[in-house]
Amino acid sequence: MTAWLLIASAVAANVGLNLCLKAVSRLLYFDSPLSLAGRILLSPWTWVGFICGVVLLASFALSLRSLPLSVSYTVITCAAMVSLTVIGSVWGYETLNYLRAIGLMCIVFGLALMVRSV
Repeated sequence: MTAWLLIASAVAANVGLNLCLKAVSRLLYFDSPLSLAGRILLSPWTWVGFICGVVLLASFALSLRSLPLSVSYTVITCAAMVSLTVIGSVWGYETLNYLRAIGLMCIVFGLALMVRSV
């Protein structure tokens, strides 16, 4: 049970990290190296993303004590991908058409099979 809570926190941290990267990417225009570094380092999204990255790394590493690498990595990556796609479509970053929805359903079905195998 603890391993699955670690997986859930890793998924949440992965989603948070990627959303922060999306926010920071708006700052990545080049005028001078110093001002670019300043914009990145002074952005709160950079620091929230850094914290999410640390939580992701720690949760993933701790989950490996109880679950196989193939299961932990697959569940974290796929669950984060599905979550990011849904969030992206709700927030207007992406469009969700029927082919993408079918693909997401296949991923969720595959995840259910992976989890069931443990």
